[in-house]
Amino acid sequence: MATLDYNPKSKSKKRGEVPPGLYPFRVTFAEPKVFNSKKNPGTKLPGMTAHLDVFSPNQVIKAYENFFLTEDALWKLEKFGDCIGLPWDEENPHATEEYMNKTGQAYFTREKGNKYLVVKEFVMPKSNSSEKSSAAVPPSVSDDDILF
Repeated sequence: MATLDYNPKSKSKKRGEVPPGLYPFRVTFAEPKVFNSKKNPGTKLPGMTAHLDVFSPNQVIKAYENFFLTEDALWKLEKFGDCIGLPWDEENPHATEEYMNKTGQAYFTREKGNKYLVVKEFVMPKSNSSEKSSAAVPPSVSDDDILF
């Protein structure tokens, strides 16, 4: 009779923590969202949340980025759009579906006391399309490679 080689008390192989740095990413999901203002409780702020797959050398990790559609914070969404090839057009804003599967690069950092990476700065693509970086093209991965 065959037995299962499984011990629930044994520690699973843990993946290493991804250090801050420059990594390519892919937008896997984007949705409109209404945020509560921290400065003015009770005030609602329109925005968008983007889900990113961040491709480190040994693993793919999830990251989330929030964008506020206010005059003071719109610069961040503009930088994000430029990074992934969707320049901001105030007259014709992009639908969230247009962000899906776009790729780019960003410097990611980890804030003190936070275990998740956050975007420090979006990197603009090179203007010369013949000099495409292979790092900007995320590798093919399976769902088993993605940390949740």
